[in-house]
Amino acid sequence: MDITQEVAAITEEDQRDPSIGATSNKPRKRRRPKPKIELSPDQPPTTQGKPRCRVYVACLQCRTRKIRCDGAKPVCHNCKRRACLDCEYDTLPKRRGPDKTPGARQRIARELRLGNPELPRRRRRTQQAEGNAMQDRQMSILESEPISPPQELSYQGSLTHGFLSLSHYKDKCSCHGINYCPMATYSSVVYQAVHPAMVQNLQDNADAFLDAGRGYPTNFHDEQDETEPTITLSIDNEPSLRFARKIWWDSLLCLYLSPNSKRLQSLTSNQREIAARSITSDLRFVFRASNYWFSFMHIPTFFGEFYDPVRREGIQPCLVLSLLAMATFWKSSEVEMAKQGRERALRLRDEAQAALEASINSRWIDETVVQAAWVLALFEVCAHPRHSSQRALSALTLLDSLVQSLSLTLLDVNDIETSSFSPQTVPSTPEKTNFELYQDLFFSTTGVNHFTRHASTGCGCKAMALATNWSQTDEHVPLWRSTPAWHATWTTGEIRKESCRRLCWSSLALAAGYVSYAVANWEEPPDLFITNPANYALLFSGMSLARSSALPPGKSSKDTVWALYDRSLLLWHGCARMRYDQTVPDADKAQFAIKAWLEADALEAALDKHTCNLERAFLYQAREYLFNTRMCISYEYQRWIPLVTANVNNMFHRNKAEEWLTHQATVGRRLMNGLHTVTGNCDNVLARRPFFLFWFMGQINRAMTLWEYDNSLLPALDVCKALVTAVDYLASLWPCPEQRKRYENLRQKVDNACHMAGVCPPPALNLKVVLPKSLDSVV
Repeated sequence: MDITQEVAAITEEDQRDPSIGATSNKPRKRRRPKPKIELSPDQPPTTQGKPRCRVYVACLQCRTRKIRCDGAKPVCHNCKRRACLDCEYDTLPKRRGPDKTPGARQRIARELRLGNPELPRRRRRTQQAEGNAMQDRQMSILESEPISPPQELSYQGSLTHGFLSLSHYKDKCSCHGINYCPMATYSSVVYQAVHPAMVQNLQDNADAFLDAGRGYPTNFHDEQDETEPTITLSIDNEPSLRFARKIWWDSLLCLYLSPNSKRLQSLTSNQREIAARSITSDLRFVFRASNYWFSFMHIPTFFGEFYDPVRREGIQPCLVLSLLAMATFWKSSEVEMAKQGRERALRLRDEAQAALEASINSRWIDETVVQAAWVLALFEVCAHPRHSSQRALSALTLLDSLVQSLSLTLLDVNDIETSSFSPQTVPSTPEKTNFELYQDLFFSTTGVNHFTRHASTGCGCKAMALATNWSQTDEHVPLWRSTPAWHATWTTGEIRKESCRRLCWSSLALAAGYVSYAVANWEEPPDLFITNPANYALLFSGMSLARSSALPPGKSSKDTVWALYDRSLLLWHGCARMRYDQTVPDADKAQFAIKAWLEADALEAALDKHTCNLERAFLYQAREYLFNTRMCISYEYQRWIPLVTANVNNMFHRNKAEEWLTHQATVGRRLMNGLHTVTGNCDNVLARRPFFLFWFMGQINRAMTLWEYDNSLLPALDVCKALVTAVDYLASLWPCPEQRKRYENLRQKVDNACHMAGVCPPPALNLKVVLPKSLDSVV
């Protein structure tokens, strides 16, 4: 008999059994129906205006007995039936979960009803007590179940999320080890005029930001009075990035090995080593190929943190990512990594932007975040495939807001040598400070200069240059040879402070290039915090070094090449802002024009006195901005210029214009033989300077403006033809749709001017790339 027949036989026997049939036919007992209690007619309707199905607030007695209440007042139905006159209600309903201790509510309600005055008071835990309890629980779990981390990571989360959530969670800030950084949350007010009390407050915050030795309470609740009500534990408003800070390095390794992947992968030791070497190589490349604008970074400090696995967690991931994006992009011209490299650079740029925004959202903001914002702003200024004016302005505005929020331009507001400027005035400085006058007096009376370490002649700038004071300059940063050195005796706090100063001046230079291009194209420049000289109370570049290094007697620290460069930038921005300021009356503009012209003459005379020949490394850009300043003043205030100097024709000084055009024509002819022929440094390669494209186009526009005002000024057309060749070369290496669209109109403008003047036009536009025999032969 098989299993089916056995089951059928058992079923038939069960049906014949009378006991089973009798049991199954018994009638079921019905439950006694509960009497339905209608709600009181005075119950309020629901929030949607409908009749209420459930009582709004039950009385304390019904709630204690857990029976249905009709909500009638002053006595509900149940209390009235029980002849209970103590029918009490709460004003509002209490939305609570189940009892932590079963029966606790009933006992408390019963004791309240009996009027017991000796009830124990319920105590709430403070935030600190909750945190300590949570930490104790975590420690007990770790001690009972020790976890050994695996050698290789195998996360299933998104790779982009690893960078989106990178930020602030060290329980203490990275500035000086406190929970709440005063600089990360400080005011973002645009300071048109600085009040003395505000200045003192800013300086206190700046000192706290940069002084690692100052002590602060680790928790604000420690200073509260015990009688004040405590704050209960709540969910943080900022996103927690504690986990992402642990994995950002592994995310970066995966991104370098698999650029198109969006998830973390498990890597072997060999793969990790290969990726780490590639990242290190790109970082070393970006510093070797970067120009003097990047000199705000202290290389020993950066690589000291980068190579240390423990300290690397404190590095801002957005800074490393932005540097890698720039390095990849500079190696992605049509003669090197081409389109594939540019796409990879844009991917790294997007990851850097995500990490930057995550740091800002979680309030992990320090000077390295501003450095990352600066690098990203420079990236957007370059001619890349997604370049647009909106993207460039957005990146520059973000950099401006970060500098403003940390008050970096007011870092030296209490220093006696700091120059400050009033709003809507020419940013000029006195010839010598009190410190320098005392130095000259001491030298003249004793004959010995105790303020200098080395005997030097001339202007003394070379003795303070980086190449003179750091033997590894050519190995790590060959293009920074002419920048100010970092003094060997500076502490970590002094190095960070000097880095912030140089970062502000580099930001001013980056904004100056953007404003110069906008003005050359007859566009109104943006109103930025860093372009207003009234917002600066900062030592010029090289001034802090001059206090402890080689500055010859009789020389002012505000007349070094670097300080004169900063002063020229301030003067240019001051004139550009005044030109578009509609609130200033004509009489004040006349006074401003005269003083600005005289200040430009003074700065040019100071540059002529230098014998160090360091201007060549900076492409003589200080003189460029001085000419732009005169041109801006001449156009806006041409009726007042004859009061300043002679030989002024309509909108420019004829002699100054001819000098500028001669210099530009020489530079344009030399560029095609290599940028090193201009700067004197063989490592300076034009092919890796995509940000020069818009600068050259602005110079062509400026030369065309001079020719349009005076058609006899034929050297202006020579400048256009010389720079057009350089723009053609860079445009063929760096495809950029918006740049080419603008450049086509500019080329047509130059061709028409040459035909009108009877001059041979430049060669036809040729964007065909000629591959070099080797990368060493790239111009």
